Amino acid sequence: ETTSKASAEKIKKSRARQNSVNEFVTGVLNGNITFLSKAITLVESTNIKHQQKAIEILNCCLPHANKSVRIGITGVPFYVFNEKIFISGAQTVKALEEAIEKAE
Repeated sequence: ETTSKASAEKIKKSRARQNSVNEFVTGVLNGNITFLSKAITLVESTNIKHQQKAIEILNCCLPHANKSVRIGITGVPFYVFNEKIFISGAQTVKALEEAIEKAE
């Protein structure tokens, strides 16, 4: 199934819109998973503008954190398919597709 041109344009426009720090903070504090996910992406980004925005978001959210602590998790991706196939490290789409086929 393919996406219609109108749907594709709607998706492009929504992705091009940049949320403000206030929108992120409000969304995160209200438990909006989409805003939380986008904020995490900004924190993980290597883009300087993303990092600056992420710092602002974190600084605004931290006063509401009560007794929570910040942790960082890093590591190599690790995939498990049907408890049969195990792959470590970044992979191409083709390699992942082959692993899924083998695991079926």
